[in-house]
Amino acid sequence: MTAHISVRHRHKGQATVEFALILPLIVACMAVVLIAGVLVHDQLALSETARLAARSAIVSDNPSDSAQQVIETIDSNIEVRTVIDEVTGLVTVSLSKTRKVPLWLFQSVLPTVNLRARAVMAMEPPVVIGS
Repeated sequence: MTAHISVRHRHKGQATVEFALILPLIVACMAVVLIAGVLVHDQLALSETARLAARSAIVSDNPSDSAQQVIETIDSNIEVRTVIDEVTGLVTVSLSKTRKVPLWLFQSVLPTVNLRARAVMAMEPPVVIGS
């Protein structure tokens, strides 16, 4: 008597092996999407912070200190550089921040990321109340 293995039974094992082979690829792709999403979010947040700091600087008597105060209230790890052009009246606020990869498993493999943002706005004239 010969043993007959059904075709259906053989395919169950094949599907399990295929799933085991493709699962690490799926997990790696999901991790890359997650990392990219977090870094894009951080970049957008840094750009918004630069805009807020520049807005605060253009209405202040001391633009550099005003921009620095805004940055310190948001995140003390951000480096800020404020440039005031007296001729054109433009204030440039440049921010930079170093960010590690958000997933601990990839931190040893992937380098840190340097995020940078800059906002340029024109100084507003002083407001004169009364005449």
